[in-house]
This record gives sequence, C-alpha cells and structure tokens, in this order.
Amino acid sequence: MRRVFALLVGIDTYQAPVPRLFACKNDISLVMGYLEEMPGIDLHPMVLLDAAATKQQIVHGFTNHLSQAKEGDVALFYYSGHGTFEKADEVFWNTNPDRVLQSLLCYDGISVTADGEIYNLLADKEIRYLIHKVASAGSHFLTVFDCCHSGTASRSREEVRKRTFLKVGENGNLLKDGIPTRPWEDFIFASDISRSTVNDRGVRNALPEGPHIQIAACLPEESAYERGGNGVFTRSFFDVLTRTGGAITYFDLQSHVRNFIKNDFRQVPQFYVPQGYNDLIYRLFLDQPVTFDRQTESGELKMEGSFLKANVIFHPQKGWYFDLGHINGISKQAETVEVFSQDRSEQYLAKIGAIRSGETDVIFTSLERPDPEKKYWAIVRGFLSSPIKVFLNDHSPGLVGSKLIDQYSNLLGSNIYLAEEEYAADYTVQIGENSYSITRAEDPLRPLVPIFRFINEGNTQTLIAYLNHISQWEYVKNLHNPNSLLFASSPIQLNIQQRTGQRESMEVPISNGLAILQYDRRPDGRWGGAVQISVTNHWERKLFVACLYLSSNFQIYEQFLPQNVNSMSPGSTLFLNDGLDIPLVYEREIAEYNHKYSIFYLKIIASTAPFDVMNLVQDALPSASQPETRAGRKMKTRKEKNPNAEDWITQLYTVKIRNPDFRDS
Repeated sequence: MRRVFALLVGIDTYQAPVPRLFACKNDISLVMGYLEEMPGIDLHPMVLLDAAATKQQIVHGFTNHLSQAKEGDVALFYYSGHGTFEKADEVFWNTNPDRVLQSLLCYDGISVTADGEIYNLLADKEIRYLIHKVASAGSHFLTVFDCCHSGTASRSREEVRKRTFLKVGENGNLLKDGIPTRPWEDFIFASDISRSTVNDRGVRNALPEGPHIQIAACLPEESAYERGGNGVFTRSFFDVLTRTGGAITYFDLQSHVRNFIKNDFRQVPQFYVPQGYNDLIYRLFLDQPVTFDRQTESGELKMEGSFLKANVIFHPQKGWYFDLGHINGISKQAETVEVFSQDRSEQYLAKIGAIRSGETDVIFTSLERPDPEKKYWAIVRGFLSSPIKVFLNDHSPGLVGSKLIDQYSNLLGSNIYLAEEEYAADYTVQIGENSYSITRAEDPLRPLVPIFRFINEGNTQTLIAYLNHISQWEYVKNLHNPNSLLFASSPIQLNIQQRTGQRESMEVPISNGLAILQYDRRPDGRWGGAVQISVTNHWERKLFVACLYLSSNFQIYEQFLPQNVNSMSPGSTLFLNDGLDIPLVYEREIAEYNHKYSIFYLKIIASTAPFDVMNLVQDALPSASQPETRAGRKMKTRKEKNPNAEDWITQLYTVKIRNPDFRDS
C-alpha cells in the first residue's frame, strides 16, 4: 500500500470584496471520493474548506502534513478556488518576463479595512519554496490547480462561471491597477532567503525547484470554468482517471483531459515538470507501480498501454455504440475495441464505425453478438485524434456566409467541428458583410491568412481548404503514441544555442518543452538573430529520429536534419541545418498585428524502427500580410496517417521569440 498524504483545498465563499465561487467544495468532494475508492493506496487526507483555507493553514498543511511523506510515499496538493496575479519584485523579472507572480487566492487573500486593501496571497515562488522543502524527503509530489490567474468579467451563460478574480471590485476602483508588489518581508521564505541572495545567485539557485509534477487547469491568460456543480477541469480530470482505472501516465493524462475539455471550452490544461525531471511525466498517476490486469490462463482481463474505458449501449434505432466520440479524441486511428460484459465472462472484438461528437458506433467483427438486454463496457486503444473546433462569427446579410459554408460542409475534414460558442472554439471564421477571415478564437483583429474580400462559392471552398490545412497541422502538432511501452523518459534531448551579434553562443534554457528567445538588433537596424539547434540520443539503443518544423503559417517542414528520418546510435548528436546558423526572422505580420511572440514548433519523432514522415509534410498557408492574390493558390496537403513504427514516441518543443515592438494595451 502506497501512502498518499493529500492536502485538499476548496474555497467557494471568500471574504468581501472577492466574488464567490460555486463548485470548489464539490471538486474536493470528487477528489476525496476518487482517492477513497482508489486501490493500492493508504490515504492520509487534510481538507481545508472556505474559512479554514487561510494562507497560514495552507502553509501549515505543507510544513506539517505533506512533510510526513517520505521516499516511496506520495504528496498531493489539490487546490480549487480563485487564482490571481500580483506585480513581481524586480529580482524575479528574469524568470517572470511578464513581471507578475501567479498566486493562489486563499480565503484571507484580500480584505478591505479603513486603511485600504490588505493582501495575503500565496505566490508561485512561495509554493516553489514549500515544494522544495517537502520533496527533499524523496516523495513523489503532485500539485493540481483548478483555478486561473487572470481575466475580467464572467461569460454570459449563467451556468458557466469563471474562476477568475475581477480586476475591478465592487466599489468600481478596487484593484484597477492590479495587486501591487509586496514587501519582501511578506514572503514566507523571507527569514531564510534574502532579496539580495536572490539578486546575486538568481532564482534557480536561491529558490531551487523540488522534483514534482504540476497540473494547472488552463494557460495563465485563460480562465478556468465551472459547470454543472464542478470545475470543468476537475470533472474531466477524474472522468479520464475513472475511465482508465487510474493506470495512465501523466503524459497521456494531459492529452485525454485536453480532449475532454475541448468539447465546450477553450481552456488548455498545462502540465509542468522542472528541468531535469522530464522522466516524471512518464510515471503513472500518483506513482502507482507499472502493473496491469493481464490476460492469464484463467481468463482475466489484460489492460496494457493507454486506453479509455467506455460504456457500450444498445439502442433499437441506432444499434450498438459507446459513449465516447470525437470530443474525447476517438478517431479512425483507434486500433481495437474490446467489448466485455459487466462480469467479464463475455468478450467480443469490434471496430470503429461512425464517429459523432460524444458517441461512436460499434461494429462487431465476431460471429457472436452481445445480448441487447445486458450491460457492456469497452476498452478503446490507439486513438490519436485532436479535433479542432471552429466558430462562425457571421455578420453577413441573411447569414449568407454561414449558409455557404454549410452548403459545402461535406468538404470539411473529419477532425473539424463547428462550435456553438466562440469561447469553446480554437479558431473563428470572421464573416463580414462581404468578406471572410480566419483568426484565433476571440482574437478578431489578427487574421491568420489573407482576408477573402468576397463571399462566393470559390472563396468558400478555398476557406474550407485552409481550415482543413490548419486541422492537419494541429493533428501533427498534437500527435503522440498513447501505447508506447518502452520509453520511461524522453529519449531525445534538444539543445538550442542562441548566437549573439559577437558570434558568441548562449545556451537557451528549455523548461517543459518551452524555449523563449530574443531578437537581436542587426547592424542595419532591423531585428534578427540566429540559433544553432541539435538533438542527442540519450537512450541505450539506436533510434530512428525525425525533426519536423511547424511554422506559424501552418507549414510542416521535414528537411532540417541530414535525412528525413535519421539513424542515431546511443549518445550521438545531430545538428539541424547541417550545423549552420538558423536565422530568426522577424515576420511582418508579427509587427503589423502586434503579436507578443513569434512562435514556431519542433516536433521530434523517435522510433525503434524506420518510419516515413513524408505523409506528415505540408506547405505553408499564405500569411495575413501577403497580397490577396496568393490566397487562392493550390497548397500541398496530405492525408492523415501515423508513423509506421514498432514503438515510437514524440516530443513537442515550443519556441517563442519576443516581439521587441510589442505594445501592451
């Protein structure tokens, strides 16, 4: 029995002026219910709700309760409530380039007195300090945050509530300029770590990170939502755990949870591990031992690799189907469907039929058929889909734009779905009086491709071709192997060296797959720069490796390495672009549309057997700043296929280059 020390915090009712929430205590009940029923653990919970969840009590929970977790134990911190941000002290600016600290809003996080507002937030740097103290004893440490860190007003749907702290309070003035920088003595580590120590030694050395996995409900700029009595993230998180029996790695858990949430909300859960601890993401949830039910001579069930458990239902009109669909990541790539009776005495093989939003038809391949009067369930393996949701923001007369798109909807790829609300979408088709454009959802002023100046059949078909192209790009970006069994950690290491104007090199830190670069001012006054990028095989065996470049214009390029797929012996290193400098281009649209970053992605595919990536390659779409005449050109597209390999794994690296002319307005 693995000991699990859990600190569970849920806050619905806050002190004025903080607006209340409505589902956080329900979240904690859901967490407790799951943990109490989870086999193989010895649970030691500490639960703090509403007024009990003060900053002092939460810190006490770390130092006196979670600190009991030793080597071989698990420490779990689960927080459901408001998140916010505060202005960061200057010594943190190098590691917090937005110059804010993300913070949890404890019950007593903000209060108002006759002398003004009093702040008592639990900042990310304080949580970092607490984790390091607890994790140093050797426990497996997991933190989960169902909250957000910024945002404004609530969305219009009454049953949906944002977990966000309002910048403007009840009196119309409170916090209008944000939460100010706190005095150093207000940090819980102030007596141990001075400001000068952080300034001299840097955050990484003065406040080291302990090994842990951090899971957050959304990106810092997004909101976490409540719906139907629970946080959307918490409900999806435990739905996935229930459907997989908890036998799922953090790596696969993140993919499934994101797919479950994408049905209704543009809320992207984030998974983070400190640099040097990437192998943690391949551990099973709560560090359970890697054991599965196996098919033995006695006929017991075998579950191996990543799977989802679905309920199989018979309907007189629809026939047999299970209760998962495109929104849960089910796709035609699913390898097998194994159907079982409730007592496991019956077993049937089936294949995927028609896939709808939340359900999928089951086609039985064996001669015997289940009994429609009985209850069945299924294991679905090998699903790799990552559907995209598109919202039609139509302002055309008589909704002519939407009607034309609907007329040609048969041309939309199988991975594209129309969203009913924009906040649930990934992309938006902006339809004007006589124009089309494609933007990120809720970002109407930054088109991703040239604007179509007329609504007609030809432009509608080209628009749909662009959406299919974007969908295929997203498919490759999110591609991963849910059934990989050989790799216990990332086998390929990426290294980025940024070249300065003096031809010197500086290693760029990569944290959880994210690297942030800066442009250099060139002698001619324009912005530019260069990097050198290499990949190294750290596995004990030879691997076949490809590196795909995914551009912001939806290109997928495969020729950065010497060959499309390269044989790499253990310890060997390959340089992209033959070791020559790779220029950093300051794209015209980055400046023109005031994007905060120029972004591209590197997708590493590593396999134990040769494979082909040419079926994943595609041309770029024309950029929004290019002339309209290029908008209708023929693009090189592809069919959705997976790498053909015995066992393979992918790693996605996001490279952001700061826009030096960005205007924060």
